[in-house]
Amino acid sequence: MQVLDVLGLRTYYFTEIGTIKAVNGASVGLSEGECLGIAGESGCGKSTLALSILRLIKPPGRIVDGKILFRETDLLRLSPEEMRKIRWRKISMVFQGALNALNPVYTIGRQIVEAITTHLNYNKEEAKKKAIELLESVGLDKSNFNSYPHELSGGMKQRALIAMALSCDPEVLIADEPTTAVDVVTQARILMLLKNLQRQRNLSLIVISHDLSILAQVCDRVVIMYAGKIVESADIESIFGNPLHPYTKALISAFPNAKGPKRPLSILPGEPPDLINPPKGCVFSPRCPQASALCSEREPELIEVSPGHHVACNFIKS
Repeated sequence: MQVLDVLGLRTYYFTEIGTIKAVNGASVGLSEGECLGIAGESGCGKSTLALSILRLIKPPGRIVDGKILFRETDLLRLSPEEMRKIRWRKISMVFQGALNALNPVYTIGRQIVEAITTHLNYNKEEAKKKAIELLESVGLDKSNFNSYPHELSGGMKQRALIAMALSCDPEVLIADEPTTAVDVVTQARILMLLKNLQRQRNLSLIVISHDLSILAQVCDRVVIMYAGKIVESADIESIFGNPLHPYTKALISAFPNAKGPKRPLSILPGEPPDLINPPKGCVFSPRCPQASALCSEREPELIEVSPGHHVACNFIKS
């Protein structure tokens, strides 16, 4: 059963120099108990998509079109007060950068207790008990309840953020670059923690990352974004075993395979386009090794080439 459906979402930033089409017609679904990965380079719209789901886009940004259905309720039609009841309780988010997401003048425990008492009918003692249980569930000692953010390591702060995001028992958890700025050992532990919490709580999980190797470890399905558009989506086996879009192939080739033979890493030349003046036709065509004259004229549609595998490329046919 689908728990979340994003349909034709368009989120733009209206600046003095022009309109940035950060998310430009994206559609994606999330099933109960599924882990969905969203990948792409920086600036391709991943975080804007996540913030749009929670309606946390700030001026000069604005959602201009589309639907965001949570169990068939369009979140874009809810009042601000109704939307506040969705955040934390139904859909929660682990924001990128634990250092900036935690308030430096409050203890970890106080911040979790505040989230619980604000959204649930708990008194302070009940909330404190639940907060300690949450900290222990993410591998932190109960003594960290009284710790300030600066007293914790990067990995510990990330775990505290996860505990806070789970404080109101949400159905959907969005983790935006959950392993940024931590070492590889801590990264592996955090990924294992997320996967275990997903199984224990039957969470529907969205993991956003530019690192495909992270998504390969935890996700059931992956969506590839480029310049605000979805260019490929499929189950994890198809994305890594049979990538079809040239951009997906380039992303995979840019990461080493620890189990495969040694090879030089491929480098994708150029950078994502200016979203105020994107190229005509296929937005990836200026960097695509397969591009032809057709690609600079015709924008490809996202089509289903096999069950559950969608690709937007002029050279791919259904």
